[in-house]
Amino acid sequence: MSKSPTRAYVLIQSTGNSRDRVIKILKQQKGVVAADAVEGPPDVVLVIEAPDRSTLASVLMKAMASVEDMTEGLQLLPTQARERRPRRYASN
Repeated sequence: MSKSPTRAYVLIQSTGNSRDRVIKILKQQKGVVAADAVEGPPDVVLVIEAPDRSTLASVLMKAMASVEDMTEGLQLLPTQARERRPRRYASN
């Protein structure tokens, strides 16, 4: 069984009307799995993955440094490894 990547979730509050620009910049960064607009605050939920926590820290810092229009960023790191399971959706 292969090891799942380490993941971080980041809640970002952007300045003024810069949310779309922040998302565009973040989506270009290495390791970014998702950068989604949400009704906030926060304005953006960012998901980053890397093979290990050390690499994750580096990737996370580079992604956050790429954004100038950010007033706050709350970083959430899972405390234990997660197991990937197939998604099951209810059928109508």
